[in-house]
Amino acid sequence: MCVLLPNALGALHHKGQAIVRKTHRSRAPRKLRIVYAAAEVFPFVKVGGLADVAGALPKALARLGHDICVMLPKYAQIDEHAFGLTGPLFSQVIPMAGEFQEAHIYQSSAIQNVQVLFVANHTYFGREHVYGYDDDARFLFFSKSVVTL
Repeated sequence: MCVLLPNALGALHHKGQAIVRKTHRSRAPRKLRIVYAAAEVFPFVKVGGLADVAGALPKALARLGHDICVMLPKYAQIDEHAFGLTGPLFSQVIPMAGEFQEAHIYQSSAIQNVQVLFVANHTYFGREHVYGYDDDARFLFFSKSVVTL
């Protein structure tokens, strides 16, 4: 009976002698460009657990070498000065139920190695609370803003 066992280097051995060398294509991990859109992101705005995940996952992906862009609504309660928001960088027109609304894009560098963009529109996000309004229309506007960008 002949038993072939791979060693740690990938060679097959029989009675101590290499008989076949496995070939592996050495590929560096592919760097991805990821847009991570969320309704809330810690440390900017937090209502529940979503903000914790949306704040931690992009940082972890950036540490792996990926290009990360986080997008979230620019709610009224986000402190522009504390998080160094700049902008609007530009504006884009978003069609909404037969009319057009402007999405103003702001930026923050508060999270190291992660680009953070905010979608601002006073009609949808200039309110006292994050949730509890016409959320379907608000997050449709946010989603359209993200994919239009």
